[in-house]
Amino acid sequence: MNEIDPQELADRYTAQWNVSDAAERRAAIERLWAEDGAHILHPPAEMRETAAGLGFDHPTLEARGHGVVRIGWEAVSAETGDVVGGGSDMLVLDDDGRIKTDYMFPGS
Repeated sequence: MNEIDPQELADRYTAQWNVSDAAERRAAIERLWAEDGAHILHPPAEMRETAAGLGFDHPTLEARGHGVVRIGWEAVSAETGDVVGGGSDMLVLDDDGRIKTDYMFPGS
């Protein structure tokens, strides 16, 4: 596996969400993600509670791979600068250092 700088990876990961130009965004995603990469959203507590009430078990998540990086993040209003959300992601990297799987945990 290539040597990965976790801060540089976190910077590129968060930057991809803010690229307004479609072609630039596509290029950033292709450089960052494996071709068969997956983004898996861990449901918020309210959804997990509702699902449990309907008889569904809480989801079990696994992280496998050679490189695992945890990123904490905050969403900030462009208008006010106020923090409006946040969470963390667990990124599983492939042998080339690209994202194979992204487990997203909003609100954590």
